[in-house]
Amino acid sequence: MLDFDPEAALAQTSATGQPALPWPLLKQIVALRLRKVLGEYYERSKDCDNPTRQTEFGEWRDRILELLGSFQRAPFTLQRLCELLLNPQQVYRSTRKLMSAVEKLLMVTTTISGAPSASEDQSGAGGQPGSRGAGGESGTSMLSQRNEPEGNAMPMDIDAE
Repeated sequence: MLDFDPEAALAQTSATGQPALPWPLLKQIVALRLRKVLGEYYERSKDCDNPTRQTEFGEWRDRILELLGSFQRAPFTLQRLCELLLNPQQVYRSTRKLMSAVEKLLMVTTTISGAPSASEDQSGAGGQPGSRGAGGESGTSMLSQRNEPEGNAMPMDIDAE
């Protein structure tokens, strides 16, 4: 049984800009919510299938979920991503525009280094040698410059609907 409310975790992250839960768990919540929101939008407006671009909804959605899955730490754009997932209709009416916005949010390479990565969350360690920890090298930066794969990255199972 879950000790937290996924909606509340997204809302807290949206309000504070800091992950409300360890990144591996929050990433699963974001992926499920993203799948749900994109699916609901597509049911209302099938405006993203574009034969000239050779892009279909399912392929585009899978590419977006793959981008999300590649993050070992929370992306710098996590706050805006959570805002969109909580209230997408406030800004976007079109599936194509929403998907484009989400894709752009996930194309970043800067991450929040204060959020534990998958390997840090599993081991309980504060960081690995040579990596930037929660305070960054200078003790003031909360950003990590690159979203680089780590050896013990947890696979992401996002096929559940």
